[in-house]
Amino acid sequence: MKKFRFFVVLLGLFALLGFSKTINAQETVNVTITVKKDDTQVGDVVSTTGTLGGTIKVDTLLPEVTDATFMFWTINGVVRTDLDIDSLIKVTSKLDLVAHYASTGKYSVAYLDTNTKLIDVDYVNVSGTLTPPVSGPNPKDVPGRKGTSFDGWALITNYEAPASTALENPGAKAYFVAKYTVTETAEYTVTVDGTPLAGTYKLNDTATAVSTDPNFSYWKDETGAVLSYESSYTFTVLNANVTLTSVNEGEVNEPLVSIRRFVGYETGKNAFIGHYELDLTK
Repeated sequence: MKKFRFFVVLLGLFALLGFSKTINAQETVNVTITVKKDDTQVGDVVSTTGTLGGTIKVDTLLPEVTDATFMFWTINGVVRTDLDIDSLIKVTSKLDLVAHYASTGKYSVAYLDTNTKLIDVDYVNVSGTLTPPVSGPNPKDVPGRKGTSFDGWALITNYEAPASTALENPGAKAYFVAKYTVTETAEYTVTVDGTPLAGTYKLNDTATAVSTDPNFSYWKDETGAVLSYESSYTFTVLNANVTLTSVNEGEVNEPLVSIRRFVGYETGKNAFIGHYELDLTK
């Protein structure tokens, strides 16, 4: 059974479609902006506001940072490698921004969890030694993951490479992502329309439910929640048996976002894995 490349879980991020929250026109959101140079705060935290669903540009609000080069933003703790210091940033219901700078002659080597949340950063020059985080309980340690063991790190640009805990200085700004191996031995079943699929599944295995009914509408779980409008639906098995039922009332063609809770993924956190289906031709 094929595994997903990343052991990806969304930790309480519900910004996609708002779910039960109604977005009011012109709703104001408080925004905080922190600037760090070599991981040390520069000046005071800046407070401003933005309009929910709009964009904000904050570079002109930042305290002056001398003898330094901008490296990356974190937004609510998540690293954004695609943003420049003067980029427009989408305003969500929570917006805590941190601009990360490195002193002249240095660059950042950031360590990310699989959900791209920042764990720690090294600021080094070309002859510097890296000190990647280790697995442990401290804020800048690699967090424990249910049913897995921490293997080490791989560059975000080459995540399929073997993991390593002894990292060489890459010589330029870089992002390393944690890699885990599933150690959970429990096995789970997947039942589709009353018939168990062949074999058993372990944590983070993928399974596929297929319907050939010409009137297929969607798949639902045992609670009645709609999971997919695709007649061939591939999903990740978490830490429970799965029961799917097909509903055959004719084709449905509309966007879908579904969220499944993953109990115990990280101690003290509410963890969820998401699935979305969008018609990009419209």
